Amino acid sequence: MPDPTTRSPASAAPTSARARAEASAFAHLLDELDWWIGQHGSAYVPQNATSRHIDGRPYPLGQRLHDRRKRHRAGRLHPEQAAALEARTGWAWTSADRVVDDARERHLATLRAYAREHGSLDGLDVAHVATAVWLRNQRNRGLTPQLQRELATIPGATQPRRERIPAFTAALADWVAGDADRDAGALRWSTEHVHDGEGIPLGKRAAYVRSRYERGRLTPEQVDALESIPGWLWTTPRSRAVQEGSVG
Repeated sequence: MPDPTTRSPASAAPTSARARAEASAFAHLLDELDWWIGQHGSAYVPQNATSRHIDGRPYPLGQRLHDRRKRHRAGRLHPEQAAALEARTGWAWTSADRVVDDARERHLATLRAYAREHGSLDGLDVAHVATAVWLRNQRNRGLTPQLQRELATIPGATQPRRERIPAFTAALADWVAGDADRDAGALRWSTEHVHDGEGIPLGKRAAYVRSRYERGRLTPEQVDALESIPGWLWTTPRSRAVQEGSVG
């Protein structure tokens, strides 16, 4: 007697045909979504929106995406399709997700602008409190691969604040050791140094470190490590004070 769980080639053929049709339909959907993103900068598509003509008709992109969201809510969307959609810039499963994504884009824009202006994120917690809190929360929760890639392009964004002081101290000591006639007092606002593959804005970070010291935010170990570097001062050297006062 035939095993009822075994499907015959004839019965498997329609399933295979459906799978190919579904794969083709989803590929068309992604093509149109990518076109939309190229035109509008985001995967946010109104439900009644159409994209390019296919077979002489406007493609109902908004409705097709709405259908995929319904499948996702019902647990009927293939994980690979869900992952492909989530990889698109601005994709959201719900309006609540979209609010979160919009906030993320605002904070990322703030981080990029601040890093461009200052060369690092030092002082962000004073200038942009909400963005600093958001960034700290993202690190504490664990960065998604997409956010990790976004933050990796922003100097200091993936480095927790508690790691900045040791990194600065090591880089400063290395910079001083590179010239027998140089000490930490020779730092200038624009001084940068590459240490362990990371470019560190020594001059700007020195100002940040001093501000944390003034607020009692350094540990005794951090204070001792910095004071062991020849020429380090907790007050800004006069030559640099004049230079910093002329900036901006």
